[in-house]
Amino acid sequence: MHKTPPRFKRQCSSRGRIRPGRYLALPSLFINIASILHVFNITLLLDDQGNPIQIQYAEAHGLVCTLEDSRCTIKPRSAEAELLIKEARGAAAAYEGVT
Repeated sequence: MHKTPPRFKRQCSSRGRIRPGRYLALPSLFINIASILHVFNITLLLDDQGNPIQIQYAEAHGLVCTLEDSRCTIKPRSAEAELLIKEARGAAAAYEGVT
């Protein structure tokens, strides 16, 4: 049996109850990020001369911390990746009943 990492013990337990989802959180996050990075090239936004626009790191504070400026270019890595994206989109639309 896996041991719960110390940083998750407090967040994943409430009133002494242990949540079974604690074992799914990090692996689910990892597989989603790995899938996105496998299929897409994520690069800085380009200016009119084709030079990358440098983004200054600054957080917007609130309930959920987000970046104030997160502009980027997201493109499929290859023709095969583009086909995979279109197939997944079609499968999701069929599952949801959307055409």
